[in-house]
Amino acid sequence: MRLPRLLYFGAAVMDIFRALLNGAAIFPFDIRRERLTLLAGCMQRERITIYHSTPTVFRHFIGTLTGEQQFPALRLIDLGGELVTKQDFELYRRHFGRHSLLVNGLGSTELNVSLQYFMNGESRSHGQSCPSAIQSRTRRSYCWVKWGRTRDCIGREKW
Repeated sequence: MRLPRLLYFGAAVMDIFRALLNGAAIFPFDIRRERLTLLAGCMQRERITIYHSTPTVFRHFIGTLTGEQQFPALRLIDLGGELVTKQDFELYRRHFGRHSLLVNGLGSTELNVSLQYFMNGESRSHGQSCPSAIQSRTRRSYCWVKWGRTRDCIGREKW
């Protein structure tokens, strides 16, 4: 697992336990100290299976790729912390969609991950952003907004 985020952020807890409790290794990658152009080589050499970052870092990482790199071990690209756009999904599909999943997570500092939406290379996009969950008949998710009112977190866009 390669982590292009600092280990003291809340989202890193998920990465640490996901790796250690499954017998995997953790490969922190500090993009402030190391050039992002080195990440692809590290991911290939170490056979990284899970990539986790913000969409902005993902966009910059994709910008360093030549199109010839292969990531056969990569199974999951986990994006969170900000809006995942249709363009992010298209970048994923172009570079990784045949053999991995893209997950868009929604969470908070206190809860870490509240909702996740998984996509593959066959998924279709119909809006300008990726959903963070799909509506279920048995469970609903609500966002707390100002003055004690709640609203449904799940948008009306269909994927």
